Amino acid sequence: MTRDELVEALNSHARYLNGDKDGRRADLSGASLAGFHLPQATLKGAQLAGADLRGAKLRNAKLSRADLREADLRLGVFTQPNPDTARLGPKRITQAAHTVLTGAQLDRARLGKADFSNADLTNSNLAAVSAPEVNFMGAMLRDADLSGADLTGANLADAQFQGANLTGANLSRAVVERADFALAVLRRTKVEGVDFSAGALDRAVMLKNPERLPDDLHVALLAHERWIASNGADGVRANFAGRNLARVDLSGADLSGADLKGATLTGARLADCLLVMADLAAADLTGADLTSADLGGADLNRAILKDAGLAHANLGQVELKRPDGTPDGRLWPANLEGTDMRRADLTGVNLRGARLAGANFDGALLAGADSTGADSEAGLHLRRPGSA
Repeated sequence: MTRDELVEALNSHARYLNGDKDGRRADLSGASLAGFHLPQATLKGAQLAGADLRGAKLRNAKLSRADLREADLRLGVFTQPNPDTARLGPKRITQAAHTVLTGAQLDRARLGKADFSNADLTNSNLAAVSAPEVNFMGAMLRDADLSGADLTGANLADAQFQGANLTGANLSRAVVERADFALAVLRRTKVEGVDFSAGALDRAVMLKNPERLPDDLHVALLAHERWIASNGADGVRANFAGRNLARVDLSGADLSGADLKGATLTGARLADCLLVMADLAAADLTGADLTSADLGGADLNRAILKDAGLAHANLGQVELKRPDGTPDGRLWPANLEGTDMRRADLTGVNLRGARLAGANFDGALLAGADSTGADSEAGLHLRRPGSA
């Protein structure tokens, strides 16, 4: 693409954003824009999938909701224009500092060594990006999807990752000074050589203390996570049925679909755990900490949860999915029939659509609990949010 063609495309896109009839959404998919200067350009919602942006200057550009899937924004190396004297020219770093990329699609893009310092990538899709040594210093990455991203050696100092998904990402040797990972999901995330001594992960959602687990339990959890990630094609479903796991610390672990039937989990630390569709029938969870745990669709039939902490936990329905991961339209309720919830802290808990027949809630804290649509044959009527 020539510079004149690019200028015309940008001008037409600006008219498109203003609602002018003669405007047209910029489609630069697969275009070579290597080395172009586009400071303060407005490419909001533009199509840039697969574009070559190596060495481009995008400082202060507006690219909200732009499609940059599989785009190449790595360090650029350029040749001299005269083919007779062609030689490698200077390396140019893609400059995207202060760029607005909120909600942008960047999955599988190549960002190695690019400068995204102080960029706004809130709610953007960066799944499976290749970004070794990328500069995200001071960048806003709240609620961004970075699952499977390669951030090896990246500069993440002062970056904001609140609520971001870093499942399966590689942060090895990354700089994380003063970065905020509050409520970010770091399950199966590689963090070799990362200094988290300043407490950056204190509120992250992850298996907090794997080194404190018995070796066989840790191995079983890793195999279970592979089982989940591969849809059952790899790994092994965790089977802890009847096992004594009293006071075990599994905070942040992913035990979705695990067999914990009849297990002893008294005093266990299960805060932020994923226990979706897990089998906990007749399990003893007396005094366990399940704060903010997700037990959607779990089987808790006749389980004991006396004095357990379940504030803001999810005990509602879960949407069933086909083998390819797409929803099939059916909802599966959590089963709390005959469950002992005496004196449990259920503040703000989600019980929507749950099966509650025979459950015992005597003395339980139910402020803000939502049981809309719950099936309670025993006649239990929980207070709905906003009710008197």
